[in-house]
Amino acid sequence: MLGSMKARLLGAALGVVAFQGVAAAPAVPGTFSAKVAITTDYMYRGISQTSGGPAIQGGFGYANGPFYADVWGSSVDFGDGGDTDTTMELRGTIGFTPTIGPLKMDIGAVYYNYPDSPQNPRQDFYEFFVGGQHSFGPLTVGTKVYYSPNFYMESGKTWYLSVPVALDVGQGFTIGGAYGITQFDDDTLGIDYTDWNVGVTKDIGGFKLDLRYGNTTDLPVDTSETWFTVSKSM
Repeated sequence: MLGSMKARLLGAALGVVAFQGVAAAPAVPGTFSAKVAITTDYMYRGISQTSGGPAIQGGFGYANGPFYADVWGSSVDFGDGGDTDTTMELRGTIGFTPTIGPLKMDIGAVYYNYPDSPQNPRQDFYEFFVGGQHSFGPLTVGTKVYYSPNFYMESGKTWYLSVPVALDVGQGFTIGGAYGITQFDDDTLGIDYTDWNVGVTKDIGGFKLDLRYGNTTDLPVDTSETWFTVSKSM
């Protein structure tokens, strides 16, 4: 089933490329974009979403001034197995990016949907977020806070703080990393933990190559992982 879902996701992503070509006519305000990627492991806040396996990902977006909306999807494998095997994640985001003083802000909401997941407990959830970033020459530093009133698997109110850092070292290379903190309001429904990653990105021939290593703290299992992603934006 996972193979067929990957094929469907890839087909949808390729269809987005064709859609972009049609939708980007001069009479349409704003800008359309698309992105496809292949990764050796889909990592989300320090935890593999594919049981350590690869994923095919893709999506498309629309922006008009500071406002934007996008839809993104990835194959997943939570190891639930059987007739209730979850194989796909779809994510829809709306937001706007005003500039306030020296900060480029990002404010919006995101909805996570797992079309073929078991419904008890429910896996779908949504979050609100607010963040900002500032560039000091080649160094960009940011922070973003996410809040969900009922996080994944109905685990209640959850907060996530992300602090990404990126340094453009020239020749298409960027060195960067991120530190994150996950906190549940009810510690009987989830374990508070931190995650971090470091890596290097290279732009080459219109593709982005990203090699990264990350880990978590305070979780009872080993989540350390190295993963490699190839992506293409259009």
